[in-house]
Amino acid sequence: MYLSGTYPRGLNSMEYDALPESERKLGFRMMKRDALVYVRGEITHPDHKTICLEGWHRVLMNTENRSMTMRFLEFLD
Repeated sequence: MYLSGTYPRGLNSMEYDALPESERKLGFRMMKRDALVYVRGEITHPDHKTICLEGWHRVLMNTENRSMTMRFLEFLD
């Protein structure tokens, strides 16, 4: 997924490749949609206490984007 200020919802590889070279140089960054993420060890976050995970654990994304009020929200990482 390629994102920029002009394309905040992102472009796939074919859409990005179809852009003129001059437009591709305007600050795109690559992001992953629906990435699989695994963590272990100390996990810190301002919203909760630090936790320590032994072994690998799969991270599941917050599901607030499935709410009808959030239907236009995209989670990208």
